[in-house]
This record gives sequence, structure tokens and C-alpha cells, in this order.
Amino acid sequence: MVSVFPPPGPGLPAFRSLLIYGPYHPSAPVHLILSSLAQEPTSKSILISSSRSSLKTALVEHNDNWISMHGSSGKVSGCASRCEILYPPSTAHLVTLLSMLHEYGGTYYHWKTTLDVAPSLMVLHEPSALLPNTSTVSTYLSLITHTMSAVQSLAAQSSTRIALAVFDSGLHELKLPIVRLPNQEAAPGDASDATGRTESVVRLVEGYFEWVGHVEEHILELMPTQSPPYETPLVQRELSLWRTRYAEDPEFVWKWSEGMGEARETVFQFL
Repeated sequence: MVSVFPPPGPGLPAFRSLLIYGPYHPSAPVHLILSSLAQEPTSKSILISSSRSSLKTALVEHNDNWISMHGSSGKVSGCASRCEILYPPSTAHLVTLLSMLHEYGGTYYHWKTTLDVAPSLMVLHEPSALLPNTSTVSTYLSLITHTMSAVQSLAAQSSTRIALAVFDSGLHELKLPIVRLPNQEAAPGDASDATGRTESVVRLVEGYFEWVGHVEEHILELMPTQSPPYETPLVQRELSLWRTRYAEDPEFVWKWSEGMGEARETVFQFL
């Protein structure tokens, strides 16, 4: 069962494309990849992340209890070894990388972009973190369309069904100008632009995906702990998941809390 949660958490419906935005738990992409690879023993996956250090820091600070307990087991390690992780440092690098991904056909070989077999899952992680100061709405949308084109190209080369998942924790707050005048610079998400008009990007992006999930986060209370820091916030999250073209209301709603265990590891409890 493919899931963004540690076992035995709820599973996702079958999907061709999935968007999850909002403050999702940092281990969600990892659980999705591991559960997908566990279902298909010969499959592979690709994780494209905007930053190696940010991904590592988020996972270390979250300290998922299930990953800590099972991550070194032979089965989980075997699944993890079939995941290729790539870190393009800019939007230009990402677009170039996506255009070069291909399954080896006996001729052209590149050590980073040539794949022995096409993946069954591609995950794009935090693409908004790559946006330059001159970004517009079309800048973000083009990253999504380039990623989808790469998935379609790989699928056509290998006749393999490839699912795409995009995780972006800041997408729900991202506002960008429709156009930007030459020589104007502003931070991504800045509401001021030369035309005086900005758009919330998330509503435009949702239409590209079959399934969309929105995560909300609430800090409930402080938990006493045995070691510094002596108080740890208890986080409650809610994931609403809906099929974009067939339902206005969420088809799935999952609520869970995340607290610290005795070893200062994040433990999930579904509500």
C-alpha cells in the first residue's frame, strides 16, 4: 500500500499525478518512495530535491520514529538503494536535468541522467525553493510542465507507467506577479510588482494534477521531556485529499498528532 505515512498509516488512492502542499511532515516523501518501491521489487524511483542540506536538516530534526527503527533493516535499505536522488541548484539546472533524463538504449550515456530502467515514481520536492527573484507565475508553472513532460517522455521510452508526486510546503502562501517589468527584482512571493497584480499560484497549479492534498498544522500544547529542550510542542496535522476534476469536497481527510517519544523521535498517532 502506497502511503505518505509510516506503517500502518492509511494508504493513498492510486494516482498518476499527486500534489501535496502545506506544512506536511518532512518524512512524507520518504514514506511515499519506500512504500512504492516495496510494492514493486524491481522498480526504481527518482527524488529531485531543491536542496540536499535542507532535506537532510528537515529529516534529522523531524526524527521519524519508524525510519529510526526500520531504516537500517535489509528490506528498507534495499528499497532505499533503488531511489536516485538529484539536487539541481537552480530552475535552469532543473529544466536541463529533466530534459536529459532517459533510459539507456545502447548509445548515449551520461552518468547522472542515463537510467538503466525508467522509474515507477518521480518525486519533485520543494520546487518553489528554487525560484529566482525575478520569478513570475509562469516560472513556477513551467517547472511543473517540464517535470510532467519528462515523466511522459520516460514512460514513452520504456512503456512503463510512471507516477508523479510534487511536495511543496510553501505553495499555499506563494503569490507571484503575472508579469514583471525588466530590471525589476523582488523576493519570490512578494506581493508588490510593477503591474500591481499578483496571483496565488496554488489554485493555478492544482488543475495540472489528478489528486491534490492540502496539509494544515496546529501546535496544541507543550510536552515535558527528559533532556533539553525541556518542552516539545505537540503538532497536530490534517491532510485533506481530493480528486481535482471529480469532487469539490475532499474524498479523504486524515488527522494525526506528532509527539516526541522517549528517544526524542517523532511518533505518529492517528485521530
